[in-house]
Amino acid sequence: GVLTMTLDGFWQFDEVAERGYHDALVNPAMLSAKEVGRVLVAGGGDGLAARNALRYSGTRVTNVELDPMVVHVARKVGPVARLNRGSFGNPRVDVRVGDAVEFVRSLGPKFDVGLADFPDPITLGVGHLFTEPVIRSFADRLAPGGTMAWQASWPRAPAYQEVFRTFERLGFDTRGV
Repeated sequence: GVLTMTLDGFWQFDEVAERGYHDALVNPAMLSAKEVGRVLVAGGGDGLAARNALRYSGTRVTNVELDPMVVHVARKVGPVARLNRGSFGNPRVDVRVGDAVEFVRSLGPKFDVGLADFPDPITLGVGHLFTEPVIRSFADRLAPGGTMAWQASWPRAPAYQEVFRTFERLGFDTRGV
């Protein structure tokens, strides 16, 4: 069978589709950033975005995930740890359990690449992660020449279109992948 992960009844990934998803989330941001030394993954508790970021030489990743059980699964459940290639055990990855929005607001140093690997904005509990104040707080922590990639559901979904418009209203150069 195909390894699939769900969380609270919502699909998170399967081992077949995740490669394309994580490549689209990570690679454009990494390739367009001036530097890639300091990467922040917000969400992404499965370790898959961190795995892809580690492919870039000299990268150090801070991964902030709200759910400690997701981090546990990424570290300790064999098939998931193999899929993420042990990224959460890599010395270049600093895994933090906590609220990524609060973490970013309290962050001192800036980061070169921000990867928001949050669940789809289909519930009220997750929807606040896609608002102007949250996006602006992340943008304020970007180093000069830094880039962000923000997971926002499927391109034809209304939620995606609204997130895209939010980035445009904030004056960002936007490209949907």
